Amino acid sequence: MSIGATAAKIARRSHKRTNGVPITYKRGGTSLSLVATIGTTRRDQQSNDGYVSRKQVRDFLVDASDLVSLGEPGLDDEIEETSGGTIYVYRLVSPGGSEEPFRYSDRHRLVWRLHVELIEEKAAP
Repeated sequence: MSIGATAAKIARRSHKRTNGVPITYKRGGTSLSLVATIGTTRRDQQSNDGYVSRKQVRDFLVDASDLVSLGEPGLDDEIEETSGGTIYVYRLVSPGGSEEPFRYSDRHRLVWRLHVELIEEKAAP
C-alpha cells in the first residue's frame, strides 16, 4: 500500500470516529452493521423547457472493505439509520440516467459513496 493510501486510510478512520453514524446495510435476507459518514451529491437537471433545477441527494460513505462479503452495492439495497426514536430507511438509487447507485469517493478506492433516497420513517422499538 502506498504512503498516500495509508494516509487516506488513517484519515478515514479518524473521520468515522468523529462523524460516523451506525447503520444497517441490507440486501435481501442479509444485513450488516457498520459505521458510515454522511455526504451529499448535487445534480443540475434541465427540463424540456430549459428550466434548470438543482437536486441534492443524501449519500452514505462506507468503507469498500466493509461490504466485501456482498460485493458491489446494488440498486434497491437498503440502509437503516436510527436517530432519536426514529428509524430512517433509505434505498440505493441511481443519481441520474444509467449511473450506478454508488461511486468511489477517493482516488485510492477505499470508500464508496452510496446514493440513496428516503423511503420510510418508522418508530424505533
